[in-house]
Amino acid sequence: MSNPLDRVPVFFRAEMNAPTNSYAPSSGKPRAVVEDWIDRDLHIRIESFEPLLAIHRRTPLACARACLATRGLQ
Repeated sequence: MSNPLDRVPVFFRAEMNAPTNSYAPSSGKPRAVVEDWIDRDLHIRIESFEPLLAIHRRTPLACARACLATRGLQ
């Protein structure tokens, strides 16, 4: 049995796929690629992760205001 540390970590979350009603498959490629790699039994391990910053949930204007506020600007 191989050491799990020998496997290459692949960071993937289901949210990386964008729902779309389009015929273009681009938004589903992250999941399709990971599934293909798993089917091929490549030397990987799938790792999840937490989003780095809650700032990604804000609007661009809210982000700019938060940035200015941390620097003491209005």
